[in-house]
Amino acid sequence: MIRQQRRFRIFLLAAMASVLLSSGLFVVGGEFFQNIQNASAKSGYDWKQLKIGGGGFVTGIVMHPTDPSVRYVRTDVGGAYRWDAKTQAWVQMITANGVSDGVSSDYNVESIALSQSHKKEVIVASGNDSGTVDTGQGRILRSNDGGRTWKSSAQHFWMQGNGDARQGTERLAIDPVNNKIVYFGSRAQGLWISKDEGATWTQVPLTSVPAGTSPAGVEFVRVDPTGPVVHGISTRVYASVAGQGLYRSDDAGATWRQIVNSTDLAFTSVIASDQTLYVGFVSSIRRYNPIKDSWTDISPRTGNNSWQVAVSPVDPNFLFAAPGGLSSGNLFRSTDGGVTWQGLDMTVSPENIPWVAATNEKDFFSTATLAFDPTMPTRIWLAQGTGLWHADDLQGTGVTWINGSQGIEEMVTTDLVAPAGEVPVSTFYDRQGVYHANPDTYPSHVLLDDGFWGGTSINYSGGNPNFLVTVQAKNNYYPALTGRGAYSTDGGRSWTLFPKVPAQNVGGNIAVSATDPNNIVWLPSTGDFGKGNTPAYTVDRGTIWGNSSGITSSNTHWLFWWGSKRALDADKVLGATFYVVTFDGTGTFYVSHDGGATFTQAANSPSCSQANDCHVFGQLHAAPGEAGHVWSSGGKGGLWYTTDGGATAWHQIPAVQEARSFGFGKALPGSTYPAIYLNGKANGDANYGIYRSADQGATWTLLSAAPAGIYDQVNSVNGDMNIPGRVYVGFGGNGFVYGDDQSLTKPTVKKAVKPVLECVLPNSDGKTYTAYFGTQNDNNQAVTIPVGSANKFSPDPQDRGQIVTFAPGRQQDSFSIPFDGSNLVWTLTGPDGVTRTATASSTSQACTFTPTPTPTPLPEPTITVVPPATSPLTIFDDAVGDGWYWFNYYSDASILNTSPVHSGSYSVSLTGTQGFGAVVFARWKPPIDAPAYGGISFWVNGGTTPGVRQMQVFTNTLADGSGVSSPSANFDAPADTWTLVTIPMSALGNPDTIGRIVISDRTGAVQPTLYIDDVSLSTR
Repeated sequence: MIRQQRRFRIFLLAAMASVLLSSGLFVVGGEFFQNIQNASAKSGYDWKQLKIGGGGFVTGIVMHPTDPSVRYVRTDVGGAYRWDAKTQAWVQMITANGVSDGVSSDYNVESIALSQSHKKEVIVASGNDSGTVDTGQGRILRSNDGGRTWKSSAQHFWMQGNGDARQGTERLAIDPVNNKIVYFGSRAQGLWISKDEGATWTQVPLTSVPAGTSPAGVEFVRVDPTGPVVHGISTRVYASVAGQGLYRSDDAGATWRQIVNSTDLAFTSVIASDQTLYVGFVSSIRRYNPIKDSWTDISPRTGNNSWQVAVSPVDPNFLFAAPGGLSSGNLFRSTDGGVTWQGLDMTVSPENIPWVAATNEKDFFSTATLAFDPTMPTRIWLAQGTGLWHADDLQGTGVTWINGSQGIEEMVTTDLVAPAGEVPVSTFYDRQGVYHANPDTYPSHVLLDDGFWGGTSINYSGGNPNFLVTVQAKNNYYPALTGRGAYSTDGGRSWTLFPKVPAQNVGGNIAVSATDPNNIVWLPSTGDFGKGNTPAYTVDRGTIWGNSSGITSSNTHWLFWWGSKRALDADKVLGATFYVVTFDGTGTFYVSHDGGATFTQAANSPSCSQANDCHVFGQLHAAPGEAGHVWSSGGKGGLWYTTDGGATAWHQIPAVQEARSFGFGKALPGSTYPAIYLNGKANGDANYGIYRSADQGATWTLLSAAPAGIYDQVNSVNGDMNIPGRVYVGFGGNGFVYGDDQSLTKPTVKKAVKPVLECVLPNSDGKTYTAYFGTQNDNNQAVTIPVGSANKFSPDPQDRGQIVTFAPGRQQDSFSIPFDGSNLVWTLTGPDGVTRTATASSTSQACTFTPTPTPTPLPEPTITVVPPATSPLTIFDDAVGDGWYWFNYYSDASILNTSPVHSGSYSVSLTGTQGFGAVVFARWKPPIDAPAYGGISFWVNGGTTPGVRQMQVFTNTLADGSGVSSPSANFDAPADTWTLVTIPMSALGNPDTIGRIVISDRTGAVQPTLYIDDVSLSTR
């Protein structure tokens, strides 16, 4: 089964803009878009990229035919990059230093082209329009110094760098022998030609080349470098027109003729050294002989696949082809010009960006440009949904894709926290989020698992800052728009999924009590404009959820992809206290003092109205360490705060005219109140910037209008509760950057950090113990020591959830670890270079304290009872049951096996090709309510090879396997006999739902063929 995942970036900013427009809020330039014209930014701030690596859709790559140092890539939401051969990394070209009049839509790059005759000339088309064609603000940017500085053409076009069909061949094309001649295929306004390097443009008459149908329009332009040259100009040019077919010019665009009349979109193209044109259509690949004017269909297979095709620069018959969704067996190679094809397997090597290996990206690539390296013919490049890849092993039965995204940062950010004593943890689309053990190195893994999920919110407990919660949305809509949440007890290094989720669970915001980490409130969002949800709460970390009462408005948090919106928070001091703001009227503020069970409208509210964009950009945050202190940004409504949870009138900050994302950091020297960091307009400035206040909002300092040179839309701003002056800024397509105030006195970090064993407490089982550890940091600032050789436990595992950020001074009872009573050694190497240890054992000093009593329980949510099913549910009986589909991995399998069978005509055969070979039955309809059934029942036959097949069964709550997996239940399949296997739900951990059932080898070795028949869910 081939699955075309829908990438989130296809609608991110475009959807936001269209929603604002549809609600009567027409916003352009310095309003909706980030503008970079602020002056007088604070000097002495050092900005760096918070490294993640790739993460977004690289939609195209162009390479100089003879100079390997000249190559560029474009992205759909993250700008354009040039290759730096010295640093062996990609460098962002769309920066405030190079673009004097930048707007954030410059980062939605529609197309990119380089000049073969002038190596430093590069042109990009950028824009992300959503209104009518005549309102298009897309533009052409031109550079003559390799993308360091840019000039904008006066002509505007309707563009969608983040729109459909953005993965095709380039719309821009520079004549390879005459750099003054440039072509541009637009989405809605036809084909254009420039004769002055893109400064001015003339439209090709629509009677010669039509505008094409939406959304592609003129999908690509290709100037033939092998064709005739007349008077120093290439004459042969091709243009793809959606809904019409393919056009050809033999006089440099003066006249055109249609060479293919088809509604099948010509998506990609490449020209071989022998003049052959290869075209990847949506549903086919065709070869064109321009001399004979003849076409040949050379498709590897039929079907709608949005084909990418590449041809070797030295062998016109050596081809690679890939469909829009690429997986093993789905990549094709031809050595005879497409007469025959061979399907190739693929593996993935993360190279220097290790988190990619911890995802399921290896199972499915969302593909863009596929191209041979013109200066290294044994290498092929692939622009793809999480970055850029290349492969060098082109002659075997498979290829290994090596990640080459170093320097590219294209995450669509949503949130970040850096609690006291902990390192930053971030969330983003499309890969959950990461734990930043070191801000200057690529993370090792994503937060929860390998699944495709967008992290929409992260928060921490004010009194237990190592306890974090996060929520996510299944933002590729496969198998359906849904959500999930999780908690971490070790500052974000490891996570546990909530056992269950509330009925409404798509992303949104989440908060956790300051005094009881079991008490969590979730405010989900939706995928429907105008429809929000009310909160749900739990007092047992997500085992049971109840609906909060007191809020009936749907004007809470409408759309899950609004990365800036925050409508919920918990007080950072007071337990069981939560806050919600809605954008009803001028804004309504609610408070809960019972853990989220009931909310009551406060006596006073901040300004938060849809007319002021609060529904998109408004945020609500409780101030760390300050009971009852809540701050609210209202977009154009400004910045507000209360010191008593809204009991008395809110205070508006006079110096702030507009407020969007904001957050808190460690108090600056001379102040006791947390520093406030803000994206907005202050001090009368005309444009947006990042500001800081050290005095509870009385005065504001502009830190930067474009942090690290990036003027993209800002989604997230927060400080660091450990490092004074540090601020993190998250963008709509450029990941995060962080800034440090170089004017602050830097404390000396050369003294000891020591591990301390506080005591050991016997556990109630009489066999195990719990060790309580503290720390002594002799430095006068927090010190971070990542888990590894300098911060480890022995015996293994080295990582046992110990802290990595050490607050100054003596910290008692920082964390606890259960162990068996034998020596447990914590080793720390501090900034002084000295290694110290603390050892716990059953004979260590006993704890004299009593464990903290369980707090008074909050109201328990209602438990929903699922009625029992009245009959078994068929999964397989001669065919796959209604609502189910099947697939296999690490195996050969068939559902049409005719012998042996237990009943009927067919059974399932399963032959492992490597360890853990499996057959999977998954739901294409909604998951099954598992409590309605008693268990899973089926018959197995171990085949003709003597012996017993050792197998296992497990389930997952979601069809794609990204939900909660059950424990495995083992069973054996003796040879030459049918055996009934019944697995009770209790053996599977009593799952809440079943989205897939996996029957697999459990030994890790290849076992002989076995057979399965009559699979069903049995009644209770």
